[in-house]
Amino acid sequence: MPLPRPARLLRPRRSRATAVPPQSLVRTLDRGTRVLGAVPVDAQGVCWLVSTPAALLTLSATGSADGEGTTAPPLPERLTWDRLSRASWDAEERVITLRLLGEGAERRMQVPAVLRYEVGADARGPLEEVHEVDEVPFLRSLRERVEAMIVHHVSTTLPSGVRLTASVRRAPDGGLYTVLEPEAHSEGVVRFPDEVEALLRRVHDGVGLPTRSDSRGIPPFP
Repeated sequence: MPLPRPARLLRPRRSRATAVPPQSLVRTLDRGTRVLGAVPVDAQGVCWLVSTPAALLTLSATGSADGEGTTAPPLPERLTWDRLSRASWDAEERVITLRLLGEGAERRMQVPAVLRYEVGADARGPLEEVHEVDEVPFLRSLRERVEAMIVHHVSTTLPSGVRLTASVRRAPDGGLYTVLEPEAHSEGVVRFPDEVEALLRRVHDGVGLPTRSDSRGIPPFP
């Protein structure tokens, strides 16, 4: 008597494509907005970071099927490029790290390698679409835009051991302003006003252009 064949496990059949923001999010952009790159920062692809020539945008839909991974990243919905102090990418962990001007804490967001969508089923089992995330255009534009906002910068080490950096940055309206990192009233900096003034003179002399007279700090968010 022949032995019965073991049951064949049905695996999801997959089609592959490149992940892009859903149209429901794209339609929220202002008309004519040029997208330089975009990456999802949740497992379901409902929250995206989108780079445009003017700003870094956070686009997020509400709700998901399982309620997981849908928390929007801790960023403003619109962040002009001059407000980013640093940006880095950990390829192994697939983590983008951003630091905003005036903040010590870093914002870390994980980018999935793929997005998976179940699109139905047939007699042979479930059908699944796998959308591969191409982070390269986003990372390239992120680096280029952050670097483009820094007109000039100089650094020094204060007697307290604190590394102080002064940078001249370009505001969205084209004007220039100066930023100290850490800020002048920070611990380890506030006791050295002469060194702060000398560093500011160095960065202004290096630019050779007038900066806003009240620009020792970071302009408030609009």
